[in-house]
Amino acid sequence: MSSPYDIEQAVKVSKVSIILKDTADWRNWFQYQKQLAGAKGIWKYVDPDRQDDFYTVNKKPSEPLLD
Repeated sequence: MSSPYDIEQAVKVSKVSIILKDTADWRNWFQYQKQLAGAKGIWKYVDPDRQDDFYTVNKKPSEPLLD
């Protein structure tokens, strides 16, 4: 059985600097963010284009019935 430390050691960290000088740079920045979130397995949580009902609104719980 492997420990979480084995996984951490296997992941290589890269640092990418994208300087947003004008609107043309936004596409590169967004693609980088999308790839990073996909690699981390969180893109479905941060995808701004997601249209389904994945995000639900919390509802106030109903009052319990006492019999």
